[in-house]
Amino acid sequence: MKLRISFLCAAWLAGGAVGCAPESTESESEATDSSEAPLGQNLVAEAEPNATAANATPIGNDVVVRGYVAPNGDADFYSFTAQAGDRVYAATMTAWASSSSTDSVLELIASDGTTILESDDNDGVLSSSSSSLAGTTIPAAGTYYLRVRNSSATGQLRPYDLH
Repeated sequence: MKLRISFLCAAWLAGGAVGCAPESTESESEATDSSEAPLGQNLVAEAEPNATAANATPIGNDVVVRGYVAPNGDADFYSFTAQAGDRVYAATMTAWASSSSTDSVLELIASDGTTILESDDNDGVLSSSSSSLAGTTIPAAGTYYLRVRNSSATGQLRPYDLH
């Protein structure tokens, strides 16, 4: 099974990459609003505070999250449940952020809340300063985290979308 944080699996599938499995259902604890992202995914608002794994915003499968890395030095954590062998595809979109720096860092963090399984800075396809994770394999069943931050300790991202 593959875990889709957003539409990126389908986009990469068209380019010949490995596809995605059926979507999982959202838990009732996830915050969603009635808005939709451009491709029909649920648009989920970040829930502050979420600067650590302990208070991460829970997200489901196939969502787009609108978040804000602010004030300076902030980081946003999102949690999701995955099974061993699931693959994670995620990306940030920052090109239209009003902040002076749109350079994001996206990290997949293990169930312990601190071990970085994959990190990306500047390799995203959504803009030259966006970040993406392309199919990181989950090693064991559990709760995992995505962390979004600015590449500068004094930078902000206002707003960004996590796909």
